[in-house]
Amino acid sequence: MRITFTQTVVGLVLLALPAIFLLVATLYHPPPRAANDFDAILPLGGGQLPDFTPPPHVELRLRRAAALYFAAPGEEVRRPMIITTSRGTPHKPSPHDAGGYEIDEADMQARHLITRYNVPSSAILEENLAQDTIGNAYFARLLHTDVDRSLRRLAIITNRWHMNRSKAVFDHVFSLPTHAGAATPGYELSYFSEADALPADVLTARLAAEAKKLPNFGPGSAWREATPTMAALHRWINTQHGAYAVKRLINPKWHARENGSLTKSYRA
Repeated sequence: MRITFTQTVVGLVLLALPAIFLLVATLYHPPPRAANDFDAILPLGGGQLPDFTPPPHVELRLRRAAALYFAAPGEEVRRPMIITTSRGTPHKPSPHDAGGYEIDEADMQARHLITRYNVPSSAILEENLAQDTIGNAYFARLLHTDVDRSLRRLAIITNRWHMNRSKAVFDHVFSLPTHAGAATPGYELSYFSEADALPADVLTARLAAEAKKLPNFGPGSAWREATPTMAALHRWINTQHGAYAVKRLINPKWHARENGSLTKSYRA
């Protein structure tokens, strides 16, 4: 039987169809990012114990950060940075060392990564100003990732009970241009969710608080409308945020000691 040129072409196209479909599927649905494909890893602040060690839920965040760091291929110089986060929280005072000096959460995290997980100190940067999740995102950009333009692909680590609000905050803050008319920053964020690791009563209180807070940070929220740029977020942080605005200093409730199950999720 004689095979025409047209039949030959049609046959070749049919043979190639699976490869074509695979290519299209890959373009429209790219494979998930490899666990080691990051420029920086951010374990979010979540408190510390009086002996300057992480509570169980923070331990999980730090363990994941170390695992992602050591999963990176090649020599140490090619591995991502780890940005430890937080000064503390307005809800409880930070512990002090024998000399009377306050120990920031970022310091505790960094020391733990070095001594417990053998992460080299040269691989760690500190964000030691934040007192909440908004501050974690804002100060990480301000101190590190906006300055070092090689830090574009970020891994954000927290626990399940904290993930929805963290993602809402970080997605917004890391999408903001510096000012009106400026280009978007081009960050790529991935999220890693660890187990809850809280006692039952603390988890119940924490979940209720998170459910109440979440609508304040999602799309269409007043907070997002008020902060369309980093310049606007800077103004909001320093004039409206209860943990940073100077007017907090004349608020009689500032630094009033809090009690109850919820505070245990800040420092267990």
